[in-house]
Formats: sequence, C-alpha cells, structure tokens
Amino acid sequence: MSNGWGIAVSGFTAHWKIPDVPATDYYIGSRIRGILGHALFSQVCPYAEARCAECAIAPYCDYPRVFKPQDPEALPAYVLHDWQIDKNAIAVTVLLLGMASQAAENWIRGLFLQLPHLDWWGQEGMQLLRVTDWQSRAILFTRGRFTAKSKLTYAQYWPSVAADVEVHFITPLVSKHQHEDPLLAALKTRIQRLRNHFGDAESFAKADHYWYCRIHTQHSTSLFLGKNQRKITGCYYVLKLTQVSRTGAELLGAGLWLHAGGQTGLGLGRYRLEIK
Repeated sequence: MSNGWGIAVSGFTAHWKIPDVPATDYYIGSRIRGILGHALFSQVCPYAEARCAECAIAPYCDYPRVFKPQDPEALPAYVLHDWQIDKNAIAVTVLLLGMASQAAENWIRGLFLQLPHLDWWGQEGMQLLRVTDWQSRAILFTRGRFTAKSKLTYAQYWPSVAADVEVHFITPLVSKHQHEDPLLAALKTRIQRLRNHFGDAESFAKADHYWYCRIHTQHSTSLFLGKNQRKITGCYYVLKLTQVSRTGAELLGAGLWLHAGGQTGLGLGRYRLEIK
C-alpha cells in the first residue's frame, strides 16, 4: 500500500510527569481522553463549557472538527494510539488524520498550560516534559516552548504484512460485528469510513478473499467511563489468520495505526501482529 487510500496520518507523543501510577483495574484511556479534550478545548473555545450546537464558528473550530464532531455520522480526526507508563511519567501518542495536524500546536500548548491543574485519580501535579514527532521522533516542544522549525511529519510508508499472522488485541475491540471473524467487518468498516472522511472517498473493490480467521482466545470485559459510569463492552481476542491476501494485508497494516471497531478516541481496538 503506497498512500493509505489518501488518508494523511501524522502525530505526536506527549511525555508528561504524573503523580502516581493508577491501579491496574482502571482503564487509563478514558482519563487520557478527558485530559486531551480539556487541553484542546482550553485553547480554542471562548466558553467555559462546550456550546458547539449553537456556536457560529463551530464548523471552523478544532474542538468539534478534530476531537468531538457534532455530526453523529462523522468520526473524530484523531486516534489515541498508545500510552506507556514508566515510573512517574507517561508517554501518550496521538495520531492525527488529514488536516487535523493543524490542531497540534494548540493541543500541545493546551497540555503545557492545563496539565498542572488537571486531576489524575485525585492528585494534581502533572507537568508536560516534552513532545516528540511520531514519525521522526524529533523534539517538537520542550522546556515550555516549541523548538526551532518544529513540524509534524506525515507518514510515507504504511505497514503491511506478507505472511500468516496472529492478531493480539492490546485494548478491547468494541464492535457490533460478532461473527466467527470478529475483525474483518470491524476493521473494513472503520477504514472505509475514514477513507470517506479523510481519504480518497472511494470504496473498496469487492474481494473474494481477505484471510481465514480462527479465534484462538477471547475474553469479554466491561469498561465504566466518566462520572456517569457509562458502560462499554469489548473483547480481547487472539486471532489466527491464514492465507492473508494482498488486500487483507493492507487492511491489517492500516489497522496497526488506525485501530479497529469503535471508540478509538479512547484507545480501543488497538492490536499487534505476530508473524507465524
């Protein structure tokens, strides 16, 4: 796959100090999403709370355009791709789709200004240490300021696979597609919608074959999010895929970045591949 169906992908990794590591039974993605949303909102909205439905400039504002679309059919223009905790620091990787890269400066500045005042499981004291480019790993922001000539790098080469693989879900897959193959419809539907919103807007050609799937293990889980404890049900899978076609390999590679299923803004639907 040369251009990812026209979907431009860039991103950044924000490294910040945290007061303490949360208990392992918390789903950290929900808290990170809240922090990201607050940071971006603080830089682009004049109101104390979001009033996008009645705001005249909402169509041009990064908060609804990138983070929380008002159109129920629209997808957020970001993916909470990964987070890694090392002692009292966390590294959070956010991928940006299409023109969402234009929101990066406000997002990073908002993290720097807002993190010290935000809650981390009842504690304050977070601090942005640095921000690096997702692709080049060059430092974009450090010591409270952007570096000279800092810019995001767009991905040039998309991942792909060329062999039988095992798919290991790192975060639960949330999908209404519950079949013998829980991945194909969840992944293909998501990539097609992203293609429509951020890519070439063309449809996938009908393919007779993508791969053969066998569920090796599965474990259902429930996540309770936010103050109202909204419940999301997902599943951790290990899938064995054989006879992967070229189109199937392209889809699997794209999903490594774009995730599968729903609620990817919470970091859900992320997987890794093991070549067999």
